[in-house]
Amino acid sequence: MQALKWALAALLALGLAGAAWAEDATKGTVTGILVAKDKASISVKAEGEKEAVKYAVAGDDLAAAIKKIAITNLVTVVWTLTDKQKCVASIEAIIDPAKEGTVTGLLVAKGANFIDVKPLDKDGKPDAKASTERYMPKWHDGAMDKDVTAAIAAAKVGATVQVTWTRDERKRVTALTVTAEPKDEGKK
Repeated sequence: MQALKWALAALLALGLAGAAWAEDATKGTVTGILVAKDKASISVKAEGEKEAVKYAVAGDDLAAAIKKIAITNLVTVVWTLTDKQKCVASIEAIIDPAKEGTVTGLLVAKGANFIDVKPLDKDGKPDAKASTERYMPKWHDGAMDKDVTAAIAAAKVGATVQVTWTRDERKRVTALTVTAEPKDEGKK
């Protein structure tokens, strides 16, 4: 009989733990790179994730606030789960007050016209306290800077890079230098 009581207590505890987990899964906060937006949704690539997550946007005030945030900026999104869909409850852009700068970091992702760089700490390791940021080439004569675009194409994910940047509505690469090629994990 005592064993039955302990088993029942364990099942109840598991049930309560499951309910607590389910409650936590209905809301959350994420900080990451705003990679896409339209009137009905945004997509945010969270720190350390390979893919962006889509969040629904409802309400004119929220849509107006999102319209003012440039794609590629860092954002913090508070979300709730509604009808099996993550919905934006609030959004805040994280804007670096500096108008220009240089960062040395790990190239963690890239596209034809952007790079994502995770800053390094003083020991040359990815800085756990710093966010990965997205940088795009500057515009020159109606097109993205050809030299920077070529440097992005040549750089390999996993390389250590130095990025010199300026800010308009987003951070723009003015110079990109590879300071260390990626380590080949397959070689010994």
